This record gives sequence, structure tokens and C-alpha cells, in this order.
Amino acid sequence: MYCSKCGTKLEDGDLFCPHCGSPAPSNAPLPDSAPMPENTPLSANAPAPAISPLEQTAGAQAVRPPSPTMTAQRTALSGDQPPTVIFPDIQSATKKKRRHKPLIAVLSAVVGLLLLAGVGFGIHMFFQSSNYTNAEALASTAESSFQSATDQDGFRSAMDGFTQAEAAFEKLGHYRDSTDRALACQLRIGLAQQNIDYLDALDLFHNKEFKSALDAFTGLGSFKDSASMAQSCQQNIDFQGAQADFAAGDYNSALAVFSTLKDAGFSGAEDWWNKTSYALADALFQSGDLYGAWKAFTDLGSYEDSADRATACTTPFPGTGVLSQDAAYKSSAVRLDIDGASLSSPRYLKVYDANTNALAATVFVNPETQAVVNLPAGTYTIRSAAGDNWFGESIMFGDEGYYATLLFDGENTSTTLSYGYTYTLTLEATDEGNVGSEGVGREDF
Repeated sequence: MYCSKCGTKLEDGDLFCPHCGSPAPSNAPLPDSAPMPENTPLSANAPAPAISPLEQTAGAQAVRPPSPTMTAQRTALSGDQPPTVIFPDIQSATKKKRRHKPLIAVLSAVVGLLLLAGVGFGIHMFFQSSNYTNAEALASTAESSFQSATDQDGFRSAMDGFTQAEAAFEKLGHYRDSTDRALACQLRIGLAQQNIDYLDALDLFHNKEFKSALDAFTGLGSFKDSASMAQSCQQNIDFQGAQADFAAGDYNSALAVFSTLKDAGFSGAEDWWNKTSYALADALFQSGDLYGAWKAFTDLGSYEDSADRATACTTPFPGTGVLSQDAAYKSSAVRLDIDGASLSSPRYLKVYDANTNALAATVFVNPETQAVVNLPAGTYTIRSAAGDNWFGESIMFGDEGYYATLLFDGENTSTTLSYGYTYTLTLEATDEGNVGSEGVGREDF
């Protein structure tokens, strides 16, 4: 039910509109001609109620329709005046209904705030979406710059782009995947910086600033081929150091480094190894170390005139006979003939006193010859050496020679020569002899 005047919704039982005070449609005020209740006293001048023709004709007692549930009171006034109907206090009823207005106002305010919040949130999300799109565009541009970069400037440009994109994503907070995208930009910034550092290190390397380049590549760890480049830097540093040693005449130190670099395949190392080896061989030759010079020139193979220089380092084989003999062992008590008739290469022998280990005599036997040595009677150890090149009695045949102690009667390293006898020692390779051999080192010969 609604008010017929202002349209305000009325509750069941409302007599008047709580907004404008108008009577409810079903409770309109009675007109002045409405019949009064039978028990209402009337003034002397009040007209008697009329009886309808129906009531007169029927002859029955007239029954009035029930009057509205409202009381009317006649107020005594001077003169004849129509009765006045007193209505309930409309203003009081209105005031009572208006007590609901604060609640309505609060609800309206809340609804308004919610609407404002919704509008604000929508605007906020619109700008977040727009900012996210802009951040994506910055990241995409930076990635294109990164992929096409070939020098430091290109990677710096990419870094600037990723830095801007990272800042844009960070401003977005947790919107969508902004946190992950910001982290991805950080990683790309780091990768771009590594590329810049790598290119800087390459520039140092090409400028032969190997120590600085080594530090730079070492700092890059496993990035690209930084480990290999660091090794190359160290090799170049070693190479330069070996060149300095060569210039100072320290050929042995230089040769050791060049040899290592040559084995590693370092460019230029082999040429410097040859150059240093030749210089060292010449220095040895000049100092009288013919065997050392011979080895150095021999190792050089066909480098320059190394083959001829190697030959020049050797000494002609001595003639057959006794080369040296201790005076204490000069005697005609025993004769020892050393037969080299079956030899294919020269032999050098040392005869030692088996009891004192003193060197009694040295003997050289060439192929198809025989040497004779006279000794006191006694027990002796005899050692034999063979080789292709002779470097004197101190070096003998060098490390390339064969050195052995002769074994008598199968396993004895010494033999007894008795007074007045002549003994023949035949030097030849045969399975029928009674003399064997046991190899020893050149230093122990």
C-alpha cells in the first residue's frame, strides 16, 4: 500500500503517511454528514435522523451499518455549530515514523562509499592493465636489442631497456606475474653485463694485455669460453716470460716453458723451441759439453744445420788398446787378451779390483782387433760398454750406450786371474760362451 499523495510505501496498520502525514487510503476522515452513533448525545437543535422508505415499508426494526472505529466528541460551544470530529495527532505519528531516517542515511552512505570504491577499483585495475602492457613493451624492446647486440654499446642499450622494464614491473607489485617478470629482467641485466665484461676482456686480450685479460676472464667463471680464454691468457703470459728468459740467456728455463707450450699446441711455441734449443746446443758446445750439445742438436733434427753440428760434437773412436792404467796394477804376472775379432761395434772396458773396487785399467777394443792388458794376479770385476757415438772417457757412449757387468760361470760378477797364466776374453754375441752380462746404469759403470 502506498500514500496517495507522495507515493511513500505504507506498512500494514499505518493510519497516516510517515512522510507527508496524509491519511492512509483506507482511513480517510469522515464527512460532516456521517451518522453519529446512537449513544452520542445531541444538542437540542440537532436534526433527528431520517428513516429510509425501506425501513418504513418493512415495518421492521431498522439496522444501521457499523460506523468506522473512530470516536467523535461533541464539544459544547456557544450557538448552534455542527459537531467537530477530533482526529489523532498526525504530527506526533509523523515524528514517530521519522526516527528511521538516521539508519536510512547510514545505509545510503555505505552504499555510496561502496559504489565509489567499486569505481575507484575499476579505475585502478584499468591503469594497472595499461602499465603492465607498457612494461611488457619495454621488456620486448630490450630483448630485441639484446638478441641483436654485437658490441658493448648494443648490450648497454639492452641493459637500459631491461632496467626500465624491471622498474615498471616492480611498480605493479603483485599484479599478475609482475614479480616474476621483474626478476626475469634482473637476470637479463646480469647476462648483458656479463657479455659486456666478456667483450672488454677480449679487447684486453687482443691488445696483448694478458694479465688484465686473465683477471677478467677468470672473474667470468664458466661464462661462454672464459675458462679456455683464461688458460690462453696464462699461456701467453708464460710465452712472454720464456721470451724474456731467452733474451737473458737463460736457455734452460726458456726451453722448459717452450717445450710445454709446444706440446699444448700453442701457436709459435715450436719455432721458439727450435730457436732456443739451437742456442742452448751451441752454448753447450762452446762450454765443452759435447754430449749435451750433441743431444740438443740431435733433438733438433733437420733444423738449420743441426745434423752437421751434432756430428761435430762426437769424438772419433780411440784406437784399440789400453787407454789408462793405475800404476799399482802394472805387472806382467797375468796377461789378459781381449779379442774383438767378431765385434760389429767398438767396446769400452773397465777392469776393477774386486776387493777394493779400485779402477785398475781401461781398454778400448775396435771390431776385428785385439787388446792386451797385463795385470797382477788377483780377483777382478770387468765391465763392458758399447755404442754408436763416443764422447770421451767421462761420457763414454752417452745415455744411448749399453753398459753391463760381465758375469763369469753364469752368475759371478768377478773372476780370479792366477799368476803366470794368460787369459783370453772373446767379445762376441754367442750362446756357447761361459761369460754373460748384467746391465747397469752409465753412472754405475
